Amino acid sequence: MEWTALAATVVGAVIGVGSTLVTDRVSWRRDTRERDRETLRTGRLLLYRDAVVAGHLRDDPECTQARRTFREARQKLMTAMRSSLAPAEATRTRAVQE
Repeated sequence: MEWTALAATVVGAVIGVGSTLVTDRVSWRRDTRERDRETLRTGRLLLYRDAVVAGHLRDDPECTQARRTFREARQKLMTAMRSSLAPAEATRTRAVQE
């Protein structure tokens, strides 16, 4: 058996394991961000729901504040999502231009 075949096999295995680890890490980060966004969204919706269940009408200050808080959180989330996508978009744009 030639040593080059053995070396090529080892290098291929290292590349395969490395790419799997990187892919799993990226997937884990994406899932964590999605879970955090869902938690934030659910918390704000529960605040609004609690205000409505407590008998507050749409024009009551408690209900208005809950809606405002939800909207602000949603706006912050959208801004964070846009900023996280901006580097990927810039990279894609540069690759297309080249």
